[in-house]
Amino acid sequence: MKKFKPKNPNQKFKIISTPSSTILKMSVFDLPREFLSMKFWMLLDISGKDLQLLLKEEKFIKEQNNMFFSNANNQLMFMNRTLIDDSLEFVGKSEKNNDLLEETKYEKLYSDNELTSNSYDFTSMQSMLQRQKKIINGFNLQNQKTEALSMHSFENQLQNLQKINKICLILCHGGNFSIGIFDKTGKCLLHRSDHKYVTRKKAGQRQLAKDKHSGSGIKSIGSQIRRENEKIHQMNVDNILDENLKEIQECEIVLFQAPGMNKLLLVDENKPLNMVRNKLRSMCLTAKKANYTEVERLFKAISKIYLIID
Repeated sequence: MKKFKPKNPNQKFKIISTPSSTILKMSVFDLPREFLSMKFWMLLDISGKDLQLLLKEEKFIKEQNNMFFSNANNQLMFMNRTLIDDSLEFVGKSEKNNDLLEETKYEKLYSDNELTSNSYDFTSMQSMLQRQKKIINGFNLQNQKTEALSMHSFENQLQNLQKINKICLILCHGGNFSIGIFDKTGKCLLHRSDHKYVTRKKAGQRQLAKDKHSGSGIKSIGSQIRRENEKIHQMNVDNILDENLKEIQECEIVLFQAPGMNKLLLVDENKPLNMVRNKLRSMCLTAKKANYTEVERLFKAISKIYLIID
């Protein structure tokens, strides 16, 4: 228990007692820096038998998109993957890049001279089976290397948590926009929001989405108000981001959740957030209505770490 003591003695932490274990819940930023060293912690395979049993017994652990780590004393630690999973980063994670990676990742294997017709007798079943076995072994080796690189990335991200001083969270959907910047103590340094009526209440669906599929032939008063509100909403969001761009740039990570067309509202060309594209990362949690209450809740959820102490 002694080495789980927070850096800040005034920091509140919570002890959760479950039928099978005792869990210490606290902010990841209050852990000693050396405590997060991968000399002590290693990424766990979620398919492990013991971990599966824990997930089955403690449902709240499973529901938070967590990543799990263990140490030499068989102690467990887990937290939401948002701050430590660089696959959530916006830059370089497009479908086109992923497709290109899938097409080229085995290129070296297929170009191996040992797999050519000069090395195998394609009229012999035994020779073909040997070739197939070599291909499968090559695939497995390539996957192991990929997993090792991925694990190393997670380990680096875990160690880099203590370097974070400010985090920006942005929510944008359904005509609701909210941005909050928090320091590592959980203090809100900035919050701005904008809310406009852009969704068809009775029929459902956003007016822009309806116009995209059905054209803008709908001439009702409500539809005209919603179209005008869309323009105002986009202008307001751009102004908020532009006015606070300096504060956003000072954040180590910019988390955002903007499903569908909302993403274009934030990161399309010439938008203010393009200045921090390399810091953008998706949130691995589902947000409700975009407002301060939800931004604060998400910050607390992604910055909490859980230590299973027995």
